[in-house]
Amino acid sequence: MPRIPLHCPGTITSSVTRTSRRWTMRNLLALTAALCLVLSGIAHAGPPVTANSTNVISGQGAPCQYRFRVDGGLDQLIVTTQLFDAVFVPVPAWPVTCQLVPNPGTLAFCTCCPNPQTGFTNAAGVIVFTFRKIGGRGTLDVFTNAAPAAWTSSITFTSPDLNGSCEPSPQSSTTVVDLGLWAQCLAPGPYCTWSDYNCSGTVDVVDLGLFAGGFQKGCAPPCP
Repeated sequence: MPRIPLHCPGTITSSVTRTSRRWTMRNLLALTAALCLVLSGIAHAGPPVTANSTNVISGQGAPCQYRFRVDGGLDQLIVTTQLFDAVFVPVPAWPVTCQLVPNPGTLAFCTCCPNPQTGFTNAAGVIVFTFRKIGGRGTLDVFTNAAPAAWTSSITFTSPDLNGSCEPSPQSSTTVVDLGLWAQCLAPGPYCTWSDYNCSGTVDVVDLGLFAGGFQKGCAPPCP
């Protein structure tokens, strides 16, 4: 009579267990390899590329210009930069400098706080700069340098400190000299944007009120 092979249940369980372990190890190795690739991409982001990155300027409170005050009142110039490399990976811990630079349209300019400002991007490749304690009038260039990436934009601005003196507190940066500059733009004289704080197209009592807010204001901590 032919022998019928017998299979012990314990042997079947042991075989299944070994197969299950092999599959578990394979999956674990695959997941580990994928995680290493992801972390490697983050850790080894390349240098920032201007075309792939963003540089956004915001905070203008009136349609035609920024309105600053040396005590930090009125508008804030906010520069938000996010850096990406050639394959759109965020670039963390990258040094960035942002500077307000006078140009041919700058009639007067001063700042109570450090200019330029410097810092490093965060884990998402982002850095934010804020400029607010500023005097003067006219135009300025906003230069952001994250070499090899860089950007230059221009803004129009004004302040009650029209001559750009930035006197330290408790002195007042806005004086009778600035009042004379503001009054030059009253009708029937030629219109000028820097005296039109609400950008209405007319220099009037509303603008005088905003201008007067600069009296008894001088440069003082904190910065920015």
